[in-house]
Amino acid sequence: MLTLSLFILMAAGGAAQIDQTIARVAETEAHLPWFWSPPMEGFFEIPYTFESDGLHRVLDARGHDKKGALRLHLERTAVLGGIFNRCVSENGVSPCSAPMLAAYQRGNEKVVFGPEEKSAVRDRRLQFWRDFPQAFRFEALGSGRFRFIPRREYNPGTDSHLQVLAAIQGEFTLDLQTYEVTALSYEVLKDVEIPGRKLSKGTKYSVTLTNSVNGHYLPSHLVFEQPLGKDRATQAEDYSNYRRFTTDTKLLFGDVPEPR
Repeated sequence: MLTLSLFILMAAGGAAQIDQTIARVAETEAHLPWFWSPPMEGFFEIPYTFESDGLHRVLDARGHDKKGALRLHLERTAVLGGIFNRCVSENGVSPCSAPMLAAYQRGNEKVVFGPEEKSAVRDRRLQFWRDFPQAFRFEALGSGRFRFIPRREYNPGTDSHLQVLAAIQGEFTLDLQTYEVTALSYEVLKDVEIPGRKLSKGTKYSVTLTNSVNGHYLPSHLVFEQPLGKDRATQAEDYSNYRRFTTDTKLLFGDVPEPR
């Protein structure tokens, strides 16, 4: 009986420690750029120019390319208006083709990410991390590594951007010193709408961050796979060479502190 009671106390203590850790993670991430679902809106909030090398494919049921794979190397600049993209090379050839250059030019002209959009992203982020601890059951897998599965009793209500909390399961790792998430991967369990995209059942998403610039964790690798009927679209991107616009740029990383 004594052994059983001790086991119960130890289990309760472990659960309490996990709850405290998750709460600190949620509090920390609520004020940092968002990289945890496509599109990664956190890129709109970082004061850097960077590069991406991406491979985009559409595969059939046998894993064969339905059309030629597309590899794009881009130079990307995060500004108040969003992300401005410059196509550096297309399938290893530079400059990019005229149609590709025109497509990115049209996209750059349509980018609008002003104060209202930034405020909306911030509100969605705050609400997501507010609900994150109660939306999942968490299991410690090792030092700084956790598995999460949705709680059946969690109700996201009518907020469209919270529906994903009831529709994914996966794992994440964190920096035990700062409580920042350094990697996250998940699978979508049912069709769900998120701002800017529909994620169908079976979609897989993962992103890895690295402590690369001025102590900030920034994306280094992304993998996205989404079913398209019997086919599936895949995207893999590597991010590198983060640098500030100029040496005297005075933009802040993450949320600007509220005025007192």
